[in-house]
Amino acid sequence: GKVEVSYKKLFSVDDLSRLNADEIQDILNKEIQTNDYLYNETAKNIYKTNEVMKNIEQLLYKCPVCGAEFENESGNNYLVCKKCHNKVEMDNSYALSAVNGKLPFKNPKDWFDYEREEVKKEIQDPEFYLEDEVEIGFLPKYEYLKNLKTSEIEGNGVLRIDHDGIHFKGKRNNEPYEVEFNLVETPTYGMCTDASRFYTFYKGEFIEFYPKRLSTIKWLLVTEELHRLHNGKWKNYNDW
Repeated sequence: GKVEVSYKKLFSVDDLSRLNADEIQDILNKEIQTNDYLYNETAKNIYKTNEVMKNIEQLLYKCPVCGAEFENESGNNYLVCKKCHNKVEMDNSYALSAVNGKLPFKNPKDWFDYEREEVKKEIQDPEFYLEDEVEIGFLPKYEYLKNLKTSEIEGNGVLRIDHDGIHFKGKRNNEPYEVEFNLVETPTYGMCTDASRFYTFYKGEFIEFYPKRLSTIKWLLVTEELHRLHNGKWKNYNDW
């Protein structure tokens, strides 16, 4: 599809001599923000694909109509909640429309932002936790990965996050294996290919988690917001 770029001069030499570092950063944070979905409401650019919503339930895991989580199911151009059957479609300009029931959001970004706000509410409970059965993967020491693999599965167990940290307990290569992550030192996760799994590093070693549920994005949001809640360094921009 069509890609459009806009640019402008943000600072003169005089501006940079007059502003302090925090003021410069605040301006950059504001100016670098973009919302492609909002932009395309007017631009109406069309993007060529027959699978515009394929696997989008990895990102849009929560039904805003009935509140069910991990019950959404996608087709090539639709997303439906298996619990309440609310169904939406997305066209090739990335605009959502209702098939039956309600249209809670106009685009995927608004839906994703809703999920983050719901997580912020959940973690106010001091007893909050998120827990999943996962497989754990690691990088092989002396060979390449093939066929789009991003790690080799070496174990499984239970991954849990709560106000005390992130905890894994299970087995690796048939031996007991436990991992503890500090919330302040774990601001977010990476994803190598899609949102079916996520990775971080433990004592310098790459470790990838494969949840049995499609819960990766909830893990991402919960970890980011608990990191912020517990005075981690990654903060929201001032106007977000």
